Amino acid sequence: MITIFKGGAKSTIPSGKIDFKELIRLLTKDEEIKGIIENVRNLKASGKEDEAKAEKNKLPYVTLSGEFSYRNNESLIKDSYTWLAAVDIDEDENPNLDFTECLEKVKAHPSTLLALKSPRGKGIKAIIRLKPNAYKTENHYHAMKDVVYEHLNKIWGCKLDNAQGKLSQPFYVTHDPNLSSS
Repeated sequence: MITIFKGGAKSTIPSGKIDFKELIRLLTKDEEIKGIIENVRNLKASGKEDEAKAEKNKLPYVTLSGEFSYRNNESLIKDSYTWLAAVDIDEDENPNLDFTECLEKVKAHPSTLLALKSPRGKGIKAIIRLKPNAYKTENHYHAMKDVVYEHLNKIWGCKLDNAQGKLSQPFYVTHDPNLSSS
């Protein structure tokens, strides 16, 4: 189970818990999320970057690392750690990246559970499965930043956003009706 937060980026109190199957449903079929994503992408295409960011902040988000009683690293509920991690490949950090080619590499990787376009449509969001018990939970950020992301940067030929490696980092729910997951 993972925690979902509704009400955008400023929300720090959980709205509930969902399983991976419900997350897939939200990503592929939720009409409210679909509408927000369409607005975000239209605003971005119109050059209205600030408005696009404000609209994105209306999206619900999940904390993939587990269940949280509050959105901060200290509030991870004991024994709820999932060994799931988020991947975020942003346009800002990868200005010359062929995102279509990179998305295919991400999707083909054996640890990738799902991969799709980011809410603003330019980057890549993915969920990967980590090797259970590979490190202590309290070392999550350093394991992600110094080992996992460094490895993935090399094999995917890009620069991952290290901030996504924080234990309680929001993973915004986006929309992709053609999402395939493993």
